[in-house]
Amino acid sequence: MINPNHIQDLRARIDLRDLTKSFPLLGHSSHSQDAGPCPKCGGVDRFHVKANTWFCNGCAPLPAKGKRKDVFDLILFLGLAHDFTGAVEYAERWLGGAVTPAPVATPPQPPVEERKPVDQKWLRNYVRGREADLPGAGMAYLVGRGIAAETAQQFGLGFNGKAKLPAGAGAASAIVIPWWDGDQVARVGLRYLESQAYTDPKGKTVTIKYRVMGAVEWRPDALFGLNALRPGAKVLAIVEGEINAMSVWQETDWNVISPGSQTVSAEQIVRIKAMATGHDLVVAWMDRADHAAALAAALAGHPHVIPVQSPNRGGVKFDANALLQHGFLRKFLRAVTGCTLPDPPPVQEKPLPDPLRLLGERHENSDSWLLRGAACRLLDYLDGRHGNWESAADAARLLNGAPLDVPRVARKLPSPMELNEIREFVHL
Repeated sequence: MINPNHIQDLRARIDLRDLTKSFPLLGHSSHSQDAGPCPKCGGVDRFHVKANTWFCNGCAPLPAKGKRKDVFDLILFLGLAHDFTGAVEYAERWLGGAVTPAPVATPPQPPVEERKPVDQKWLRNYVRGREADLPGAGMAYLVGRGIAAETAQQFGLGFNGKAKLPAGAGAASAIVIPWWDGDQVARVGLRYLESQAYTDPKGKTVTIKYRVMGAVEWRPDALFGLNALRPGAKVLAIVEGEINAMSVWQETDWNVISPGSQTVSAEQIVRIKAMATGHDLVVAWMDRADHAAALAAALAGHPHVIPVQSPNRGGVKFDANALLQHGFLRKFLRAVTGCTLPDPPPVQEKPLPDPLRLLGERHENSDSWLLRGAACRLLDYLDGRHGNWESAADAARLLNGAPLDVPRVARKLPSPMELNEIREFVHL
């Protein structure tokens, strides 16, 4: 019987990243993790290796919470031993320098999807056509997330009520987010108004909120926000995600760009460095501290770079847009950067959108017949097409997520109905 203490010693002394150094195409993903194609199933970017654990998102997922795959699991997975005893012996020989892992053959790569060249004329027409469709459900969604109409217009946002889902799984309403670069569209993002579930070609159920539109060759150095740069701005902020970038832009007098996610390509880094030279301060804001530190390190040639992590309270992440919605974004940016930010713009003279109308417009194209019907009843009432206030109040309560068994307001309201009474009734 193998001594349990010896097993624990081997686990503690072997860094799995050293054990897999000979694997082809396995690259440095972060300060604590390597990632790349799986040596067994060939899945791109599925195989992840840390110092003391590993997994493949495709053929060897992480076990139940609280457990992890160790060095012996990895040796058996790679076929370097046939049983646990053999795995222990292999680990002993490797640690003593008697063996090195046999080079793993380059895994079979999945067929590369044929990508069409970008048709800029079609893309420009598509994006500009969707801008005209933004008022209504699209603008209601953005207002609900704190994004002003002026901001949406500056970044050229649009709306598509039938944006395609992957794998031919139908369509759903989405905000169209163009990445303008001069007069070219370098990329187009789709942010669905609600999370969408579909079945991929392997039969797996996938839930998405965002995707990049179409199977076309997008520019690897593309950055979001180039169409909203402010001449003479002293601060450049790099923010994870387009809506977060727009939130920071709206609250500051900075230049704000986004690489689209926490993964920043080498081509994007080169371009960001060139932009940074014209600014006194660079803010590298990512959701995770290690990603923010990695981005700041990549921009270390600039004399003043501040890495910023999204704050976490009680296990809840507050990114830039969440802070904007809660009214804390400006205060947070002042605290982490020491910058003096301009006062918020004066309140517009035009009346604010009716929250009841925004509530109805947000759901009038819902895939749920229940929500769609409730939205129609509410909008019909607001437009004077019927006078049943109780039906409108019930519809508004349903759309706002209130339980259906809340007692009705006891008294009858005068006609015409005072909309503030409904707002109070459904807590809007």
